[in-house]
Amino acid sequence: MEKLTFKLEYTIRELRIANVDKVEFIDDQTDMIRVEIRAPSKEEKEKGHKEENAFCTAYISVVPPSDVLGLFNDIDENKILTDDQKRFVTLEYNGPRGVRVYLPSLSGFPKSFQDFHNSIHSKLSERIKHIIGLVRWRFDVRGPHDPISTRGISWSRNNADWYPMPANYSIRIMDQAERVVLGAESISEIQAMFLGKEMEPTYHELFREAWNSRFSNPRSSLVIGVTSLEVATKQTVAHFVNKTTWLMENIPSPPIDKLIVEYLPTLHEYGLVEHGLPKKNDDRHKDLKKIVGLRNKIAHIGVIPLSGDKVEGYLVFLKGIIDSLDLLTGHAWVSSRREMA
Repeated sequence: MEKLTFKLEYTIRELRIANVDKVEFIDDQTDMIRVEIRAPSKEEKEKGHKEENAFCTAYISVVPPSDVLGLFNDIDENKILTDDQKRFVTLEYNGPRGVRVYLPSLSGFPKSFQDFHNSIHSKLSERIKHIIGLVRWRFDVRGPHDPISTRGISWSRNNADWYPMPANYSIRIMDQAERVVLGAESISEIQAMFLGKEMEPTYHELFREAWNSRFSNPRSSLVIGVTSLEVATKQTVAHFVNKTTWLMENIPSPPIDKLIVEYLPTLHEYGLVEHGLPKKNDDRHKDLKKIVGLRNKIAHIGVIPLSGDKVEGYLVFLKGIIDSLDLLTGHAWVSSRREMA
């Protein structure tokens, strides 16, 4: 049976690849998926693509089921729509051998084709989001909560001639860039996390959401920011104490400042202050209690006046503790990131 190659392309907003044209990551443990992240080429920038937005593409080669492969053959020969069905055309292009191809939206194809398309799209999309999450985590990129916009999925028989896949189109308005310098060491670290199925922690996604709303909705931003620290702290406890994940997720825990300054020191053999965590009753502990207290007032009273500038300062403080927890759980590269800040 013939093997086809599929690629899914995404634009990643506010991710400036500063020092290399292209980096590849390989998932050879499941579906042999290759993920490529790159800066816009000179030609693409001349066409208007912004250098602060990266491109990320995932590739997979598979043998489609026979009925689906038959539909790809029909696509090549423009046999999907009859002449009186041209009103359903949502996609047209020049196919192989000069044939003009007219296609309906994905919903106009048989269910087997839709399921195949969705399966391929899901696998590729998951790997791209996985890699982008790791890169943003590794380099502390605080861009938008959802930085991805699609450039579409394509297919090829020879990895040279690419044709667009039918899709059910929707429009998303995307918006600004952080500089990422991908060196050999960081590429190796990201590849290891990728193959080890390590994901960007949820608390970093929550923090990014808080960061992006600090001026538009300061109170909500602070609530989400403190929540991100709470999640990070509970996951750190679960990391050091076996079989506590369920307890951390399902029962009320002590105040977050107590977990950090009183409980974590009982779990770790090294001095936590050296990792950048507050010490009981020091100024940073007092600042943490103040910020958590503000969050509690917002949650219970609601009307607490807060400026975006003030919340930004609180979030920077919280992020320092979150990074310290990452360092504590074995992510030594956080130190090098701090040195570059």
